[in-house]
Amino acid sequence: MKPQAGGHVTVPCSGWNDLLLSLPTSVLSPQLTERLEEANGRYDIQYYIYIITLAMRNISLARLIGMEPKEQSFPQLDLEKEVQKAKWFKEDLEKGGWNPRFNVPGRFDSWSKTFLGEEFAVKVLFLFQDMPMPAEKFAEMMHPSNMEIRTKWDDAFQDIEILETGPGGSLIVSTRIALSCPLTDREMVLFASTTREIDWYGKKAFAMFVKNASHPSKPVGENGLVRATNGGNFYIISPDEKEPESKCQVFGLTNNNYNGWLPNARMEWLVGRNAPKVFHKLQNNAIEGYNLYFKNKEVNSADNSKD
Repeated sequence: MKPQAGGHVTVPCSGWNDLLLSLPTSVLSPQLTERLEEANGRYDIQYYIYIITLAMRNISLARLIGMEPKEQSFPQLDLEKEVQKAKWFKEDLEKGGWNPRFNVPGRFDSWSKTFLGEEFAVKVLFLFQDMPMPAEKFAEMMHPSNMEIRTKWDDAFQDIEILETGPGGSLIVSTRIALSCPLTDREMVLFASTTREIDWYGKKAFAMFVKNASHPSKPVGENGLVRATNGGNFYIISPDEKEPESKCQVFGLTNNNYNGWLPNARMEWLVGRNAPKVFHKLQNNAIEGYNLYFKNKEVNSADNSKD
């Protein structure tokens, strides 16, 4: 049976069993096949609507309307382009025009700026200063291969769940961001790149990039939380100039739309008040996690290639 104009299929109730059971096993799960076989001869349209709803959750009924189910694809990462973007933000910060935000002298600093006309208008830059660990260690801690350990030390990004592993060890994960009043917690589905060695103004550094993602196992709104979306984050991890073997600093961008019912007029104030504290918490968590899980462990996870 072929879809009519506009992508709709018209099927009499008596034909639902045959139509659905004709779908290949790769589309129709064994559990749904069993339900349909049990329903043979029942033509209650509400029952079939229920079956269709279950099938849609598996992204299987898409073929019924002439579409192939979408496979989860990992975002393409152009490393050179992403590094240049990070450098642009550093240089723009040095030019001025950014609003100072949450600050802990000698430890943490942050700034915000609104870029009118952009989809992700409010940007927040942050700086972890005087981190008591080598740059390689922080890069290792943030590497996706250590994501399960990260769930033990990271309270800033809670309920981290690995959804899929991609090329080179990159991940798609879901997480809950604990925010403070007047914002409520948000959920996100994110792509996390591996950590890579890069050239940062002529010196060795490490970089990790985060992008927005989706995954069929995490439909929007299933857990009652507002789904925030990500416009592209980065972490640039540099050895300390004076004590490169024992200290580092981390320069980063957080670039999210928190969505929900939020007043656009005060968006930068809201984001600038909340986002830096999330990353300062991550900084403190990382120091604790380093002492607990990484201080006496050999570095083996950071990808030191420039490819």
